[in-house]
Amino acid sequence: MSNDQYGQRILPKLVDELAAATPNRVLGMIARSSDISKGFIELSTTQLANAVNYTSWWIEDNIGKSSNFETIAYLGATDFRFWAIELAAIKTGYAVGIHHYLTIVLVD
Repeated sequence: MSNDQYGQRILPKLVDELAAATPNRVLGMIARSSDISKGFIELSTTQLANAVNYTSWWIEDNIGKSSNFETIAYLGATDFRFWAIELAAIKTGYAVGIHHYLTIVLVD
């Protein structure tokens, strides 16, 4: 990655570049179960890039690409699944409306 591109790339492109440059770089960890003594699963740049690409293909196959930055809704946890959906939405021209179940409960 060259430094002269800062501010010129969209985030999904940066994830692809990181995965190519440092494929095994650990971005985070997820507990194997609710019992953290069972350890954690490490998530790499390559795994995130693959999840984003798969989700992008799924979005294109099911609702197509957006030409005017339409919003799609996401209702779920803000873990690595959220990042895969958020980055895939950007890649396919969408914005993500984040709806969290606590917001719905608090508003009602």
